[in-house]
Amino acid sequence: MSVAVRTILLILVAAGLGALAACGPVRSTVVLIQADQTLREARSLGSVETAPYPTLLAEELIEKAREEQGYASYDTATQLAEEAKMLAEDAVKIARDSAVEAAEGQAEEAPAGEGPAEEGPAGEGPAEEGPAEEGPAEEGPAEEGQAEEEQVREEPAP
Repeated sequence: MSVAVRTILLILVAAGLGALAACGPVRSTVVLIQADQTLREARSLGSVETAPYPTLLAEELIEKAREEQGYASYDTATQLAEEAKMLAEDAVKIARDSAVEAAEGQAEEAPAGEGPAEEGPAGEGPAEEGPAEEGPAEEGPAEEGQAEEEQVREEPAP
């Protein structure tokens, strides 16, 4: 072999070894970023309240993975980050499921007796209500909450 061919082969081998050496830091960084993004998504969905265990554990694993990365333990950092990502994905799923359940619960709580408005004489449209009778009027859930809120505001501070 000529000197030029040997030099080229040597450069290729060195470049290949350099690429392999950089693989650990790159992979662990990519997985850490993915885990962190998934954890942020979980937090934005309210996972701190709905899924505190996987959320907290994912946070701790991400911190530990960063620490291991600082010690150049890239394989360990990658494993910890992958586990954190899985836990963050679990937290996202739990938070989404809780949001769906809450929405379904609100839909079930909506008043079921609200039908079409009563028509006035000779089908002329909705009947108009007369003057309010004396005594307490019935309030709907939203109005009741507003009335309670007004009472709280009107009470003098001790």
